[in-house]
Amino acid sequence: LTSLPMISQAAEGNNGTNATLYWVNISVTGATADVYMKANDNLKTSGGDILVLANETYSYNTTNSSVPSDVKTSLTTIYTNHLIGSNLGNGALVYLKFFLSAPSAQPAGTYNNSLTFTVVEYGQSP
Repeated sequence: LTSLPMISQAAEGNNGTNATLYWVNISVTGATADVYMKANDNLKTSGGDILVLANETYSYNTTNSSVPSDVKTSLTTIYTNHLIGSNLGNGALVYLKFFLSAPSAQPAGTYNNSLTFTVVEYGQSP
């Protein structure tokens, strides 16, 4: 974040209305799968500034690599809040775009956190 406030700033790999550079490729045998995602924590700078996780949003699509972003969901640290693909077969893809918002009082800086993904058999709990 170099200037504030920032509203729905697209991640570098989102590629505007073109194909996104963020995707999950599914490999399953003999079943179908559900894919879940979560964040590990709030976004933080190396200096300790914190941007609460609700300011990090995403959109996803399983058929359109340009990921229309009309609906954005705030990330949380709970897998069950983020089912991003359901009943997916071998070779399926989940395309993602990420966005960040920050209020004007937020210190500028490089904010980071980590995302993790889990794949479970269709209908099972993560």
